Amino acid sequence: MSDHVLIKRDLFWRPNGQGYTGVLREAGRYERESVLKMGYPIAQAYNDAPAEITYALPIDLAPEFTNACCVYVQRDELLRQRKERDEHPYTIGEETGLRVFSATGLTNLSDMQAVLDQVEKALAPLPLLAAALSGLLPEVDSEIEQRQTSGNDEYWQGLDDLSAKAHAALAMVRVA
Repeated sequence: MSDHVLIKRDLFWRPNGQGYTGVLREAGRYERESVLKMGYPIAQAYNDAPAEITYALPIDLAPEFTNACCVYVQRDELLRQRKERDEHPYTIGEETGLRVFSATGLTNLSDMQAVLDQVEKALAPLPLLAAALSGLLPEVDSEIEQRQTSGNDEYWQGLDDLSAKAHAALAMVRVA
C-alpha cells in the first residue's frame, strides 16, 4: 500500500519523483518497502529532519501544506476544494466522522462546517412538515376508523402502522 510521502527541502516529492509540491494532494505516494530500498529514513513527525535530507513520512502524519508552500498555492488549493465541495454537496453518512476528525485528533473545520450546513438544511423544513402532518393525520386516522367499522373487511393494518409511525415522528419534532 502506498502510504508514505517523501519530503525534501520542506516540499513533497511529486509522483515518480517528478518535481516538488507543497500540497499533499499533489504529492506522490510511496510504499514503505520502496522508501527503505531507496535508503530514506521514515520520520514519525513532520519537519523533524534537516532541510537537505530527504525523508519519508506516513501520509496520515503529513500536513495538507508544507511550511515552504507558497501562500498563493495554498489559497488556490483551498479555493479548488471549496469549488469541489460546492459542486458535490456534502452528505452526512457513514464516513462523516472520518472526514471531520483526523487520525491526529485535529478537527477539519471546513468539513465540520459543511456537516453543520447540511444538518441545518435538513432541519429547516421540519416545521412545515410537522404542520402538514398535523393536518393530515386526523384524516388518515378517520379513514382507518372507517375501514375498521365499515363491515366491508377493508385492509387497514398497513395504514394504521404508517399512522402510528407518523404520530411518533410528529411527537419527536414537537419535543425538540
